[in-house]
Amino acid sequence: MFLYIKGRIKQINELSIVVESNNIGYEVFVVDNNYEYDNEVTLFIYDYLKEDAYLLVGFNELNELKFFKKLLMVAGIGPKTALSLMNKCNYKELIKLIKTKDKEGLKLIAGVGNKADAIIYTLQNKLNEFDINLFSYKNVYSALKNLGYSSVEIELSLAKIEEGLSDEEALKL
Repeated sequence: MFLYIKGRIKQINELSIVVESNNIGYEVFVVDNNYEYDNEVTLFIYDYLKEDAYLLVGFNELNELKFFKKLLMVAGIGPKTALSLMNKCNYKELIKLIKTKDKEGLKLIAGVGNKADAIIYTLQNKLNEFDINLFSYKNVYSALKNLGYSSVEIELSLAKIEEGLSDEEALKL
């Protein structure tokens, strides 16, 4: 089993990259494919071995990998589904949705559908190791919710805002 791979990016595909380390090219499926050719990268690895497949899934942060493993605890979610969900919504936002038991927000993410209940039920008490500040901009969240934005839209927008701004400055962004 691998914990991480450090090497240079030699190929960029739609869902994966090839990382060359010690003259070996590893195809690694990634959550965020915003990489540049020939840059050095360190990816935390989940290796999945099945009788008909061997996949390496890479993450920029160790917490991303830990959350990915938590998603695999949910019945009906395997590595490909978990990777797909994390490609559609930042792992921190998924944690927020689960911790706040926002079933409707989870359902808005393509691919979740009726698995929202299972995700919340399975993981709601298993995410305490993730220190996610749920309400950095509580007033901004409320204002946007009152304007009709969904929880997912708000959370995705708030995730892009740097900490320390006033509520008024955050709303302008």
